[in-house]
Amino acid sequence: MRPATCAIVATLLAAPAIAQDKPLTPGVTEGYRVGGVSAPAWALFGPALQMSFDGAGNLLVLDVLNNRVVVIEPDGQLVRVVGRKG
Repeated sequence: MRPATCAIVATLLAAPAIAQDKPLTPGVTEGYRVGGVSAPAWALFGPALQMSFDGAGNLLVLDVLNNRVVVIEPDGQLVRVVGRKG
């Protein structure tokens, strides 16, 4: 058994390694899109965000910088804004 194992290792080490690049495609599915250049004021958020979903599928955005929680329907429409600077 020993000679066969050594022969396989020697063959693998002797073969030149050829690296090939393979393009990667992102596998991201967009669930929500909120905000943007022409977005209404409620859809503009600060840099510190936390997000979650409620039982109805609404997106809850905790906007720490602006002291508010923004509730957004699955179709991207505003449900309500809770909180304010005080």
